Amino acid sequence: MSSAVPAQAIPSSSEASQTTGARLFVDALVDHGAERVFCVPGESFLAVLDSLHDETD
Repeated sequence: MSSAVPAQAIPSSSEASQTTGARLFVDALVDHGAERVFCVPGESFLAVLDSLHDETD
């Protein structure tokens, strides 16, 4: 029994490096219809704030 994953199921390194956790988080907020987000900004949260700023929806 082989545990190999088909190559098409694994994103290429260029695709994987372009999507950040912050971007996935913001995409989930948009998908769920969030119109406002409240937070206490801090250094560890800056990537999310950048992704929110880049969002056009």
